[in-house]
Amino acid sequence: MQGADGTYVTVATQYGDVTAAGQDSITVKSEDGYTKEYVVNGDTRINRGDGADTLKTGQKVMVTAKVDGGTATAVRIRDTTLREGRTRQGWRDGQGWRGDGDRRHHGHQPGQPPTSSPTPSASPTTTS
Repeated sequence: MQGADGTYVTVATQYGDVTAAGQDSITVKSEDGYTKEYVVNGDTRINRGDGADTLKTGQKVMVTAKVDGGTATAVRIRDTTLREGRTRQGWRDGQGWRGDGDRRHHGHQPGQPPTSSPTPSASPTTTS
């Protein structure tokens, strides 16, 4: 992807279990056995504002990181432990995600295009 300064940035994502967590790094292991250590710094966004001390071994997380050479620096870490049963299982069984209030993504099946397009609203009018 292209960064703010116009240069290209390599972005990596990983979903898995936290196997080690500290103030300056986190190690995540995916279901397939892939393990990666990520740098955590003051710019890393954790659960919409939490600190690195909230990351614990055994949590399921989604990490988004910028990669430079051999170093992957976490940009965002989301704890998905509480949502694990709802989102991943919901998509796996083809029923769609059920969030608060039993909302669904109506008629959408993973891997398929939406069944309908939204209808555009009328253009706003201006008066002089």
